[in-house]
Amino acid sequence: MSDTQEGTGLVQIRPIELADITEGRVVARCWPEAPEVLERLTNTQGILGMGAWDGDTHIGVLQGYRVPLTDTGNPLWPAWNDWWTPRRQVLVEALRTRGLRGPIWCLACCHVGRTLARANENAGGIRAGIDTRYLGQGIGSMLLHATVLWAQQNHYGAILGIGAPNDLFEYALWTGHLPWTTYDKQGFEPLDPPTADADLPPWALGDAPPEVLDQARRALAEGRPPKAFHDRTMGLDLHRATEHPLVDPHQRT
Repeated sequence: MSDTQEGTGLVQIRPIELADITEGRVVARCWPEAPEVLERLTNTQGILGMGAWDGDTHIGVLQGYRVPLTDTGNPLWPAWNDWWTPRRQVLVEALRTRGLRGPIWCLACCHVGRTLARANENAGGIRAGIDTRYLGQGIGSMLLHATVLWAQQNHYGAILGIGAPNDLFEYALWTGHLPWTTYDKQGFEPLDPPTADADLPPWALGDAPPEVLDQARRALAEGRPPKAFHDRTMGLDLHRATEHPLVDPHQRT
């Protein structure tokens, strides 16, 4: 679909297809384990997300799934329906009120650096199984940009994704969420920004791996306010997005 030159070589971006998983070309992480579920998803939406390759090595994925605007869940992948919390169901109603047309492409996990060669590694905490050479190369931004273009071409009405707090890389790596600032640079808007008096979320109070908590505690000590530890639901109305040029992460300034 697209490619760009990065520090590790030529990174190619293209959609993830069913054969990529069934034939073992990608790390099958976070997808449904049942082959029939994957097949139904593919038949319904065409792809399973966007992937990144360094030559023949799969190095990144941004998963996605289709949700009709009339629903607030995907019966083909019920394990992800808890994404649609009551708060986010209200957001869908707000999108309907604004006249949104077409289905929504909902982003699930973004994983960069998880290669087949390291898939069985268990040591290393949240970096287990990750080739860290690929981190910080802008691959997540490339995957998001390609996803937006694909969704526009396939007549989606909007894209929704969970944006991690900015500058908390360990949290983003652990959760598989792109930072909200990555979404913001590509025209997404926060649909549920945290309030000024928000308390710390449960993960920052201890419900997270040690390296994630260590970074959070350092940020608190440096004066980061509690509201800045919260995720944000980021949305892009694709009908409105056609009026504003997308930021292409392949073009470096």
